[in-house]
Amino acid sequence: MKLYQVLLPVSDIEQAESFYSQLLEMPGRRVSPGRHHFECGELILTCYDPGAEGEEVDVSPNPQPLYFTAEDLEAVFEWAKDAGCTSLDEQIVTQPWGDRSFSVKDPFGNPIRFVDETTTERQRNEQITGGPDDSLKIGLALSIESTKAGSQKPLAASIFKIFKDEIWLKLSKSSAEPVFEEGEGVRVQYGDEEGVYVADVEITKVPSENQHVAISMPKEVNMLQRRAAPRVRFEIPISFSIVGTAEGEGEVFKSRTRDISTGGLRFETSAQLEAGEQVKISLLLPPSEKITVTAKVISAEHVTRENKVLTSVGAQFIELQLDDQIKILQFLIDSQSDEQAEK
Repeated sequence: MKLYQVLLPVSDIEQAESFYSQLLEMPGRRVSPGRHHFECGELILTCYDPGAEGEEVDVSPNPQPLYFTAEDLEAVFEWAKDAGCTSLDEQIVTQPWGDRSFSVKDPFGNPIRFVDETTTERQRNEQITGGPDDSLKIGLALSIESTKAGSQKPLAASIFKIFKDEIWLKLSKSSAEPVFEEGEGVRVQYGDEEGVYVADVEITKVPSENQHVAISMPKEVNMLQRRAAPRVRFEIPISFSIVGTAEGEGEVFKSRTRDISTGGLRFETSAQLEAGEQVKISLLLPPSEKITVTAKVISAEHVTRENKVLTSVGAQFIELQLDDQIKILQFLIDSQSDEQAEK
């Protein structure tokens, strides 16, 4: 299979035709009252205005950007200043891994990122999808800790890019001073449905912005234990509603977690939930990190608490933003560190 079409939501098809015709330097073609096609190589970019199609649908911008490469990035940057773009970056930025790029939003709020074509060569030639095992992949949340004596507690991070010789991580916290030094030994730990893994590597690059670091590609990954990511017993206030056609949809219930991990949580409720149902959960991590996530009920068992019959629910996260996954992981790391300090 091949991806052949990308739909871009717009609220004015005429304005969209004008904007993207200039950007792509082609007129495109109108295929229906609210759809305008631009043939970008083997991929069709379709601007879609539901109002022009007679559909009463709220038009919301895409949450993630479209990426375009440019032979002359400076010329595109100057064009963007005069083309109705919003949220234009102040300047072209060179990313720590080598890309030169800048970001804008089109007249409808859709984010776009323009990348210098010459700086994408390394990614095309050297970027890979995973590390030495199937678990180490882009988007994975993990913990990273210096192996030096007396170092600070672990930090949460996520895998941002993977190259043949190194892995780029985005740290959960940015700081005024570098957290790690080039050549420093660190240990990374992560988990999946099979178990918890650990690898000893070293820091290969520390950019000045202190939000990313690069580590060497692990030569060996060891399994610590055959179970999923660590789960912490902690009461966190949550509210949730039932998703879909189940009875009680729209009603908001309140509860507190019994335990939580990066993969899911357990709570008790008076709501009548069954395995297979989906719930939308809002939780507040200490001190004030609010996270909203969709989860699937994996188990639902009746329990009695103070002469009340409740449902003990085990829920698995199915739609969790990467940044929120990192926040949960950092919370777990901090909770475990505090627990060990008290012993």
